[in-house]
Amino acid sequence: MTTFAPRALPWIAAASGLALAVFACSDPDTEVGPQQPAADAGLPPSSEDGGSDSGPANGGACDEIASACHPFDLGTGKPHDCHELSHGDSDDATCAAERSACLAACSPSAGTLDVQIRFAGVMGSEPFECGKKYTNVGAEGSSAEPIDFRFYVMDVRLLDEAGSDVPVQLTPDGAFQSEDVALIDFEDKTGACDNGTAQTNDVIRGTVPFGKYRGIAFTIGVPESINHTDVATAPSPLNLTGMNWSWAMGRIFLVSGMRADTGSTDGGAPTNDHFVHVGSTGCTGTPEDGGTVSCTKPNRATFRFATFRPSANVVTVDLKELMKDQNLATVMHGCHSFGAANCEKPFGHVGIDFATGQPTATQTVVSAK
Repeated sequence: MTTFAPRALPWIAAASGLALAVFACSDPDTEVGPQQPAADAGLPPSSEDGGSDSGPANGGACDEIASACHPFDLGTGKPHDCHELSHGDSDDATCAAERSACLAACSPSAGTLDVQIRFAGVMGSEPFECGKKYTNVGAEGSSAEPIDFRFYVMDVRLLDEAGSDVPVQLTPDGAFQSEDVALIDFEDKTGACDNGTAQTNDVIRGTVPFGKYRGIAFTIGVPESINHTDVATAPSPLNLTGMNWSWAMGRIFLVSGMRADTGSTDGGAPTNDHFVHVGSTGCTGTPEDGGTVSCTKPNRATFRFATFRPSANVVTVDLKELMKDQNLATVMHGCHSFGAANCEKPFGHVGIDFATGQPTATQTVVSAK
């Protein structure tokens, strides 16, 4: 998987979305992150018509490639490259040289399609950025800067033209995703995000059977079968101590936090750290002895967007929305998935019923733009 450093995303600057927060209660001062794969140049903004067209194709073979590959451009792979080729600076001779390979990649004989799903962290109408002070955050309208913003994603599916769910086979990369789970990591260990990692990742990559797709669904969480494995021996990305709880060895699914100015004038602490951690609770068992673990509150949030094209759209996750009812300046620690006073509202914002731990039909933190 390719990783990308945090960047301004103007085409979603006004987005609102999901922000889930989880921060390890026992984070070390320095955390060793996933090994950094080679970096790409980045992802250009796409058009809003469901594709990445920048204009008409260039005639002849370019037109033929554009027509064949546009429906199967899922943001990466040969169909994406061919689609871009047909609308770029290429002349007909260049397209003609690639015509056979492109038409083969954009036909059922290809068997599978590569897919890349992009995520973006935001703070309301602004891009998320460690080291930046944001205003009017939380219930008290605080000035605050981020401490962390990471989450695990599982059960990724694309919706075909009939609306049926088609699982995305994740592509393991030894860093940010295995065949079971992916890690989206917006923090970069700068500013108050000093318990995180320098590496960042804002994409999920995988494959799907050849076909036309129009939507997306996924879950924030870690599959129960691997949620309670030993972090010391688990493969990346499940080996991060900053996203692991010591009790029952369960993972923190969603990690985030804010450091708010308190406005103290009487010698009190000038700032207060407030976190929202989302993970399973009510867990019993002894995984360290090889025993199984069961949790009465799974606390996995599910999301489904009927309209989403990976070549054109981005999943936005809004940390400001997650934190909007939290008393950032006056309540220490915040929500660690325990206690309704600090957890009920942020859980509701992300689409989890705090009382039952089950997903709800409504949420306000995650959106598709």
